[in-house]
Amino acid sequence: TTISSGVALVAAAKGNVALALLLTLASNLIGVFTVPFYLALLLSVDNVRIEPLPLLLKLLAIIFLPLVIGKVLRDCSRRAFRTYTQHKTLFSNLTNLLMICIVWTNISVSSAALRGLAISDVLGLVVCGATLHGIYLAFNYACATYVL
Repeated sequence: TTISSGVALVAAAKGNVALALLLTLASNLIGVFTVPFYLALLLSVDNVRIEPLPLLLKLLAIIFLPLVIGKVLRDCSRRAFRTYTQHKTLFSNLTNLLMICIVWTNISVSSAALRGLAISDVLGLVVCGATLHGIYLAFNYACATYVL
């Protein structure tokens, strides 16, 4: 969804679609390899221990492996590529539905822990998320305005 929405926004603004695609793919791939270590470092302040290597392996299995399988199928099987192009909307909707199911499953598994959180903790997380979003937005605006 990040790739399609980012590229769609750049195309609508008549920007450089190839550059947008390259930056989105690069940042997603870099994120797969850096987030486990970043999380372990960030959360170690509160004595929360996260093992980055098992998390990295899980991310590789969930994100990188399907990417490689899809790329190999697309390049090696004309039939798979033709089927995908004929039913692009269906595959896009299926992808979105499966991502929603993953989030729903994870929330359901963690529902007891989520109910046990104090409202101040939840608000703190919302503020942190909004702040991080604002920082990224400001950074992207600065890059788009002054660098490109």
